[in-house]
Amino acid sequence: MRLAALLVAVALAAGACDSPETATTSTPTGATSSSLGPVISDRLVAELQLEELAGRVESLRELEFLQPVTVSIVDDDDFRARAIALASPPVDLDGDVAAGWLRLLGVLPPETTVYAATGRLLQTGAALYDRTSNAVLVRAGAGLDAYVEAAVVHEMVHALHHQHFGTPRLPAVGEPAYVYRALSEGDARRITDQFIDQLDPAARNSFEEGALTADEDATAIRASTPAYVLDLLTLPVSYGARFLTSNQQADSHLAAFADGVPVSSEELIVTGADTERLDPELRPVTVLPYEPFPVVDTLGAGTLQLLFRQVLLEGLAGTAVVGWGGDAVDIRVDGSEVILAYAFRGETAADAEEVAAAFRLLLDTRLTDGAYAAVRVDGDTTLVLAASDPSVAPRLDDLFGNFGDEVFVVELGG
Repeated sequence: MRLAALLVAVALAAGACDSPETATTSTPTGATSSSLGPVISDRLVAELQLEELAGRVESLRELEFLQPVTVSIVDDDDFRARAIALASPPVDLDGDVAAGWLRLLGVLPPETTVYAATGRLLQTGAALYDRTSNAVLVRAGAGLDAYVEAAVVHEMVHALHHQHFGTPRLPAVGEPAYVYRALSEGDARRITDQFIDQLDPAARNSFEEGALTADEDATAIRASTPAYVLDLLTLPVSYGARFLTSNQQADSHLAAFADGVPVSSEELIVTGADTERLDPELRPVTVLPYEPFPVVDTLGAGTLQLLFRQVLLEGLAGTAVVGWGGDAVDIRVDGSEVILAYAFRGETAADAEEVAAAFRLLLDTRLTDGAYAAVRVDGDTTLVLAASDPSVAPRLDDLFGNFGDEVFVVELGG
């Protein structure tokens, strides 16, 4: 740790001060000085104090760091720039392309991406973990109080994850991405909550005051953030924290991503969920001149719930999760054009009808102007089709026209 190096520097400086030839040094503003040590900036002292939180994190998480984690307090502009960079999509994925199907369904406004909206929210935070430098960055403007300490604890848990389990390469959409976010952020949340619970009354008051200030500072940005993004960043975290607290298997679940064995979102959301999967058949849209979007072959119960929360009350949105038996998705893109084919298989025919009704409401109220959409039901399976270019509707009808009954359609040009 840098503390050891600092102590060596203090000892060397103390020896130098014993020499009569040592020149007197002035103390710059924002620094501390003593006759037995060198000039030490307030920022360095604060960084060292925050780094000592690593011991608390190891104790609470019952896992040791493989290497020290540096804490760096950075100016607000530098922090914002790094937040944007960390929230950027992978180099081989266009953020606009990744947002296309959500814009088509109307849960993201035009010109908005999940990555950009997430980056704006991260800028308002007190700390973030930078995997490339193995450092926790603290925004200077956030100050130094118990709230900031809790934020550092949260990010240090992510540092533990990175050191022990690595960072899996996940698709932008689908079950693995949802579940990893839930488990990773949920684990950090539960450890941070334990840290907060152990604060003494004075520190707890400091935390609450800092949290109130942070909440006020972020109000404007949150108000302009799409509800879908806010739900995406918060709802899975709550489920993940609850799941890990009740199962006490954080290590095995996070490490499972290295072996390609993620837990399903249904198991996170519904206690005692049936793990049997009733995979629906969904014919790939191979005859269309669009490229496959890099997504696993299932959206999952969690993402379905996020979509329905945009138009339904929470209890009704949860119906899809309870009745989810399996699903399949095929997303195709060609520039700004998007095709979505989604098949939901319920545990009963009633589940399929409820999901069809939810999609009808979503498409009827949110679908992008000029786009095509249809909902079909066949027994326990619901099929949803949507296309930003309505001219592809005849091709979709050729592929899926014999599937059950059409219960909803947006006519061409409608």
